[in-house]
Amino acid sequence: MPKNVDTTDLMVYGHEAWIETEQSDYAPGETVNAVLRWGHNMRPDGFCRADEFQIFYLDHNGEKVLLTPEKGNGDFYHIRFRAPDAGVYQLIAIYNNTYGHDGNDNWYEGVRRNLPLSETVTNYFQVYTTVFSIGTAHGTVPFYPESRIAFFLEDWSSNSEILRFRLMRDGAAEGLVSTTLVYFDGTEYTEKMLLTDRDGSLLFSAQKPGTYCLIYRAGLDESIPGEYEERAVTSTFTYCAR
Repeated sequence: MPKNVDTTDLMVYGHEAWIETEQSDYAPGETVNAVLRWGHNMRPDGFCRADEFQIFYLDHNGEKVLLTPEKGNGDFYHIRFRAPDAGVYQLIAIYNNTYGHDGNDNWYEGVRRNLPLSETVTNYFQVYTTVFSIGTAHGTVPFYPESRIAFFLEDWSSNSEILRFRLMRDGAAEGLVSTTLVYFDGTEYTEKMLLTDRDGSLLFSAQKPGTYCLIYRAGLDESIPGEYEERAVTSTFTYCAR
């Protein structure tokens, strides 16, 4: 895997980001420490262009509190901020860009009007989330409408051993589709496919310490004439069990 190399454009081949927090619950006023990593199925692979991301958490009114990532000593970014008032919060990173594809399997950043020789132009929209709580709060986290596709975590508690989700697409449940669950224990990775039921629900056990990442990739049947022919969406949800 490349080191100290910008591999953002590899999202067209399945790369994505994920957010890891050092813990899942904090005291009011404590510093929340998280990192944004980039790769494929939770395997780090170079770094992404963080200046093209929007990173924020949602306050109690659903308003964005924008955050600025800092490049770490490696292929990741630090996300640090003072914990807000007690409650359950989503930490979200959004990346949205457009790439053209030529006949030689090369990808170029830009829209159709800037890439007249491209065979196809695709808009990639990616949303990466995690959840943390301040104080002893627990509950559900509302679906964030800009995410298009996201894992809605039901009945959040910072020490949950069974995590229950509903996969949402444009505010509706995404039923009977395959998602990927990646688990990293600090040494080895394991993967398995999880199928949502008819109402978009899925669950998994997080009894073992380590990092769990749900990944869902989907193509959307929409386009903008002169801009791009299709749209692809990837969403990740990360949970760190300590």
